[in-house]
Amino acid sequence: MPTYNSEEIMNTTHLVPFSKYYKINQFDCGIPEYNQFLIDSADIFQKNDITNTQLLLDNITGDVIGYIALCMSSVKLTENEKYSCHLESVPYKSIPALLLGKLAVDKRYRDKQKGYGSYLVTLARGLATEMNENGIACRFVLVDADIQYNPDTPQFYIKNFFVPNESFGKKPKNTTLSMRLDILNDEEEGQSQTQAS
Repeated sequence: MPTYNSEEIMNTTHLVPFSKYYKINQFDCGIPEYNQFLIDSADIFQKNDITNTQLLLDNITGDVIGYIALCMSSVKLTENEKYSCHLESVPYKSIPALLLGKLAVDKRYRDKQKGYGSYLVTLARGLATEMNENGIACRFVLVDADIQYNPDTPQFYIKNFFVPNESFGKKPKNTTLSMRLDILNDEEEGQSQTQAS
């Protein structure tokens, strides 16, 4: 179960759309590829409607605490996965999803163990829910959990109710593990997957 004080985080931070005018050059999550995405690619991707990046800012310092990069996607489910999500009556294998393309937290804030990463996942889930409320169907939040830099990354997502996707399991040379969060039945699906394994 993710643990963080959402009220404290909400009172000390705010989420804003990406802009190069924030302190993006000072952001350091410890992974050069993720830092460079923020500096070199986020603006271009946003201007071309490829990926929208949201920044979590510290209210006092203006520091970029973390960011999430989001775009539309879909996930293919096996019959077993459809059953666990109560989607057996849906005739399609591909189900609409919001892709959490990147999630990163600055090392200075990650060390405080405040739960900013889990909070960013919650915000992504909330944005997926808002899409449904605004007339755009979205059932899952999808992520390719990066195991190239940290093999324990899937555990972070499991803690936040993600489960591995059977069709896109970990292969010997893969650097990511495909996972999904069911925004309607996240706790229920996570528990059933845990019991099955």
